[in-house]
Amino acid sequence: MWILIFLFFLTCLMLAWVLFVYYLWLFFLSLIKKDSPEAPEGVSSAPVLSFIVPVYNEAAHIAQKIGNLKALDYPKDKLQVIFVDGGSGDETPAVINRLKEPYMELVSSPSRGKIQQVNYALKHTRGDFIFISDADGIVTPNTAAEVLKEFEKDRNICLVGVYSHPEGAYSIDRYYWLAQNKGRLLESSAFTSSIVVAICYAFRKGLIDAFPDDVVADDVYISYRANNLGKKVSYIDRCMAIEVRSPQGGKQFISH
Repeated sequence: MWILIFLFFLTCLMLAWVLFVYYLWLFFLSLIKKDSPEAPEGVSSAPVLSFIVPVYNEAAHIAQKIGNLKALDYPKDKLQVIFVDGGSGDETPAVINRLKEPYMELVSSPSRGKIQQVNYALKHTRGDFIFISDADGIVTPNTAAEVLKEFEKDRNICLVGVYSHPEGAYSIDRYYWLAQNKGRLLESSAFTSSIVVAICYAFRKGLIDAFPDDVVADDVYISYRANNLGKKVSYIDRCMAIEVRSPQGGKQFISH
């Protein structure tokens, strides 16, 4: 019987830590931390930024994504946007070729799957900082500039995640995203974020040359790699990424 009682209280302590104490600890740690520099008001230079957008049968969203990237408030001669197609069977490649700007390119990956497509595109990047952004992720115009400011804040920052949430999400899904965003911001202000979100994140070139082929969640893998290397992961809310393809009701939510 005493074993069951012990396991009960141990479980309660673990739940309390995960749900409450951990975040209280982060909150107080962020209050007493004095050595965290503020992000600069502007960037000291405009390095080349490479955006990788993996696509597969994205005809419903790709025109919006292209327009969204065109609206980025960053010098266009310092932008490289790579749409990497995984063998779409719809009009995705045709739409990209029709709407793309000179700093945008379409490449075809020999293998389908986000990780394989991203790895193929990484070979073609020339930017000092690399952004991975989903085809259904719409970013605010200041995203490139604000992420770059965060990198300039501290040379030890090698990965930056963007505040993310789905558009018009089901209520329970909205609360989840609110909680995870608040948690990542607290972690980042206390020391380092444990994770970024796949909708949009950026890293210094050299953090990885390629993802392992068996990786399923690129955002989880790259965050743990950065932290294991002793680097800092920042999560910021000065810009935003909105997922336009999200469950809109209970049935869709359960399926999702």
